[in-house]
Amino acid sequence: MSSALERLPNELLDQIISYLDIEPPSRTGIYQEPDQNITSSQNKCLKHLSQSCARLANLVRPILFAHARMVLPDEPAQFCWFTHKWDLARDIKSMTILVTDENIPRDVLCGWINYLLGSIDPLWLTILAPPKFIGEALEDMIDERHGWAFGIEYQILQLEQNNYGNVAAHQPDPSKNNIFRTRPWTSLFFNEGSSLKAYNHYEYFLSQVPSVLGQWGQEFTSMTHSPKYKQFFQGLESLTYTAIFPFYNHVELVCIAMQLLPRLRVLTVQLAPDENNHATELEQRGSMDPNDPWMELESSYSVIGFKIRTQSSVEEFRTRDLHIEAVRPHLTRSLTEELHGWAHDGQGVWTRPPSEKTS
Repeated sequence: MSSALERLPNELLDQIISYLDIEPPSRTGIYQEPDQNITSSQNKCLKHLSQSCARLANLVRPILFAHARMVLPDEPAQFCWFTHKWDLARDIKSMTILVTDENIPRDVLCGWINYLLGSIDPLWLTILAPPKFIGEALEDMIDERHGWAFGIEYQILQLEQNNYGNVAAHQPDPSKNNIFRTRPWTSLFFNEGSSLKAYNHYEYFLSQVPSVLGQWGQEFTSMTHSPKYKQFFQGLESLTYTAIFPFYNHVELVCIAMQLLPRLRVLTVQLAPDENNHATELEQRGSMDPNDPWMELESSYSVIGFKIRTQSSVEEFRTRDLHIEAVRPHLTRSLTEELHGWAHDGQGVWTRPPSEKTS
């Protein structure tokens, strides 16, 4: 005997299912220190509902797999087979790729990503991987000479475009080994990880964090950066940079890299751990001076304020660090001084006055 739920028309069932749809953890967890739990969720209502009967499984499946995950190098062939079997290519809104094997050759890594993007067309693509793989996916070799001082296991790169679901519009091209060339991306998010371990070393500020953004800034300064990158970055209008207590001289390099984004309109920054992260307390058991990270954070915001004021394309700046009571007054005062004339909403969003905006 069928249940009362199964006797409902599809339209009502779709409405009920929509209430069970939640923001994916790969979207809400990207500001936390990167780890393999980025796709973990305690909410399994959709999964349980899909297991109840075949009819509900067919209705739930497009929503259940709207936010998908794949582990490299283990799962790409099976994933593409699954999406083809259930005709899910147009329904996949976000794709998260976890790179768990440090020994994947670069050509294999890029080949699998190209293969995947030949089967689906996600609104946003998220990659969690060691720093060198983030660099290789963007055709850049990361300088890891000082990597031992930071101990950064994973970083997060997330790219977003304006539309999704049109696989036919983006034919796979084996020559496109740079992720920037695979889609008309408009938004770039980069979570660099934590620099806290490096504060335990003498003259920590001389260490170079393994970071693609910092490397772009360094190469741009030395005039060795390939002009092709300006073409890749041409469409990017939004940049989000998050890290846990990076050094201010490194943040300056990140700001220099912003010059490669001529259409950058919105910049979002988070330089401190979120409220539930106790990494600072753990690192203070070592030789780190607990004042150093906070001084670097304050200096970093002074640099950021100056740089975005002088980059005329930037119309809006957002900081996610005003939740920290101890630094809120200083950050607000410092940014208000640097962004003189910009409107502040009191919640960490500054907007350039219309008279200063570029046409």
